[in-house]
Amino acid sequence: LRTCTNCAFFDTSARFECKKPLTARNEMKTKANRCEYYQPKTIRDLRSAKPETPNDARAAFNALFKK
Repeated sequence: LRTCTNCAFFDTSARFECKKPLTARNEMKTKANRCEYYQPKTIRDLRSAKPETPNDARAAFNALFKK
């Protein structure tokens, strides 16, 4: 969600709780907004390495249940 609390520039100790030069305060910090300065706090790469062959996938699956 594009909310102030999810933004990299959100700072409770800064003016208008934002590190960027805002001209007005956004009252709803937890509601979606269209701020031009919005940058996500963290960016995660959720892609995983794909098995190269079907045997690699089977070996990875079998490794889950080894004792």
